[in-house]
This record gives sequence, structure tokens and C-alpha cells, in this order.
Amino acid sequence: MAVALVAVVLGLALVAPSSTRGSVQNERVLLENAKVRVLEYTSRPVGNVCGIGTHRHPPHLTIVLSPARDRATAVGGKAEEADMKFGDVYWSDGETHTDVNIGRTDSRVIVVEIKP
Repeated sequence: MAVALVAVVLGLALVAPSSTRGSVQNERVLLENAKVRVLEYTSRPVGNVCGIGTHRHPPHLTIVLSPARDRATAVGGKAEEADMKFGDVYWSDGETHTDVNIGRTDSRVIVVEIKP
């Protein structure tokens, strides 16, 4: 199922119009409608993975498109480091955090935010 979802999202990335949003330079909106916002994030080593500094996401699904090492720190929580692999899929009920690429390679993820 995760592979099928990745294929669908990759298909969107190939045909959906893109736009830049605000001051987040590593963010590209692939699709936005009343139900979801689909974002592509890219970052270089030591860059922000999915937003700049401390930021918030509503409930969302993250799909990893390139392997990278990540450090996420939730507000009031401790830092958690993880190796993200191509095809990994993560669910979050929504969170406020910082997220930094601590590896040696660029990172690329798709985030599918669910709207209320």
C-alpha cells in the first residue's frame, strides 16, 4: 500500500502545478484543495527538513523520497535522530517541532497535510 501511495504522490509531482509559499525556501506546493495540501520539501545537510525553525503541521503523512539522517525535536520534548530510507512512510496526528537534516546527503520528502 505504501508503494502505491508513493506512486500516486510521485505522479502528482509530475503533473501538478507548483508554487513557492512564503519564506520557506525548501517547500513546494504540489497540490492544494479543500481536503489536503501536498508539499515537497528538499534540504541540504544541516538544512531544515520540512519547515524553517520551530513550525507546526496539522495531521499528516510523510513519504521519504531520498535517504537522509534526521533530527526532530518536538516542543517540550527531546531530540530524536533517525535514518530515513527511500519509501519510508510516517503518520503524525499533528505536531509542533524543529526538523534538521543532520546527514551528509540532501533530503527530499513529500508531506500530505490533512485539512479539517
